[in-house]
Amino acid sequence: TKENNEIDYTLVANELSPQRANWMRQRLHQQSGSKSLSHLTVTCADGRAYSKMEQNSFDFILCDVPCSGDGTVRKSPKILGKWSPKNAAKNKIIQKELLKVGLGLLKPSEEGAANTGGILVYSTCSLNPLENEEVILEVLDELN
Repeated sequence: TKENNEIDYTLVANELSPQRANWMRQRLHQQSGSKSLSHLTVTCADGRAYSKMEQNSFDFILCDVPCSGDGTVRKSPKILGKWSPKNAAKNKIIQKELLKVGLGLLKPSEEGAANTGGILVYSTCSLNPLENEEVILEVLDELN
């Protein structure tokens, strides 16, 4: 924010599910109290559609991708019975696409500047390297 507390940023939150997008809007309004949310936009779309946006335009991206959910097995033991390598491999395709879109939207580092450019956090609730390390390594390898 600026010195006079003027908001000089925009926060974009995207959710594929209309129900979850509405829930997100409601929670954000509840949490904001009387503060204005004019700097906040909640969208409901497939994140891959963001590839049509202006590239190199975001400072920070949280790329929370769909996953098998095996990391939530303590909370939801039924997930373990539904887990399969086939489902994890299917998720991996979408995860890679979303990660590539996110990386394309990040601001690049400036030559010779201390600024490192945009920052992306890749997030799943999976413990499976197939959906985490492999996705990141494959995407970085493909882009380099």
